[in-house]
Amino acid sequence: MLFLILIFFWVVFSKDIYAHGGVQKLGGSTVVTIRQQPLSTLVGEKVKFTFVVSDPNFIPDRNLRVVMGLWKIEMIEGKAKEIKILEKSYVTSVNGAFEFEYIFLQEKEYYLAFDFEGRKGGDFHYVVKPRLVKKEMLSVKDRWVEVVLAFIIGCGITYLIMWNKKKRK
Repeated sequence: MLFLILIFFWVVFSKDIYAHGGVQKLGGSTVVTIRQQPLSTLVGEKVKFTFVVSDPNFIPDRNLRVVMGLWKIEMIEGKAKEIKILEKSYVTSVNGAFEFEYIFLQEKEYYLAFDFEGRKGGDFHYVVKPRLVKKEMLSVKDRWVEVVLAFIIGCGITYLIMWNKKKRK
């Protein structure tokens, strides 16, 4: 029984956890709610962003023209340089929403910048930093040596506990 508990805790708590997602930004008379799927971006993985534009009372801004730019931040000679990757125009739906999908190919820092037609307001940026898959984040089948070691250690601890119980009697 103890062995099963040890294995459970090892599997559940031996992984790093990375997440970010639903964010709201307020600027002037505009609120932008940003959702990202998947929450934790990996290099080479398609990421879907959903943006909902509304007023401070959360009434959706329908048919609003939005220009969104994607920028990559490069460090060149110790100074940050912003490189524009793309710019797209969108018109929000009746729910004030629009979606954007992208595959980040490098482990760099990126940001999305927004310009809302006919609006004066805050500076809207959303930073995304995709990461490479680390060894400790691989699935259990890729970590078979660790699973075997945990099994052997769990068996040893269980045997010692049972042996001590027999010795006491």
